[in-house]
Amino acid sequence: MDADSNGMQSSSLSLDTDQQPGNKKRNRAPNYTDKEIRTLIRLIFTHLDVVENKKTDSETWRIKCLVWNSIMEDFNRSDLGSVKRTAEMLRQKYDSIKKWARKKEAKNREEESKPKPDYVHMEDYEKELLHVLETHGGNSGQPCESTTTVHPPLNSVKFENGCSSLSANDDSNNDFQEERFIVTDEDMLWDLPADTTYRPRLNLVKKQLEHLEREEQRQLTEHHYRMRTEEIKRKIYLNKGRRARIEHRKKMEILELEIELKKKALMSFEQQPLNS
Repeated sequence: MDADSNGMQSSSLSLDTDQQPGNKKRNRAPNYTDKEIRTLIRLIFTHLDVVENKKTDSETWRIKCLVWNSIMEDFNRSDLGSVKRTAEMLRQKYDSIKKWARKKEAKNREEESKPKPDYVHMEDYEKELLHVLETHGGNSGQPCESTTTVHPPLNSVKFENGCSSLSANDDSNNDFQEERFIVTDEDMLWDLPADTTYRPRLNLVKKQLEHLEREEQRQLTEHHYRMRTEEIKRKIYLNKGRRARIEHRKKMEILELEIELKKKALMSFEQQPLNS
């Protein structure tokens, strides 16, 4: 009887321990589907200049927070299911995609030198991402264990709706609230609209306009350089033709003088027997 009661007590203790809310594991968000990954890559391509900006100043962090918030809103508005991804989740997923794509590319590059290469399959979006990063200048082509992107400190941004900490009710309901970054610097917010839906796009539009202006100025400079180069080439060609004509005329004058000298020499030679 004592042994049975002790066994029942120990089993009840273990049951109580397992049912304690503090020991309950938090359920992870579902894995990303292929459609979600492709949508994320497509959205990032539209903001690649900001996402892959390697500067570490506070202004860059503010813009990056706005852009990632914009990507999160567009991603969650798309018809991809009921799972809502936070901006931090999307950023970590993008870093993971970059890391594995670079590892696969490095592995396939090593396999090229082998007699029987065993290539690793790469998705089309992974190849496109590496190509875009290489064109953009953000892919060194070397494998890396972790991405080199440095993320802003948490004390520089704050969150709406208490998303920085999850309560026990949130864990039990497995709800994922949207994480929204709000810039705390009032000097940065003076020209932002009251509607928070359009805030992330304001500075992004400014940056895109500045980028377009720089690109237009660069193309205009290149056009002027090409036109000046063509004008110089045309002048060189004209000068070559002019010099060739002058040299030809001089050669003809020399030939005519030589002919006259030979005629005079011939006439003097013909007159010599008569005088003798």
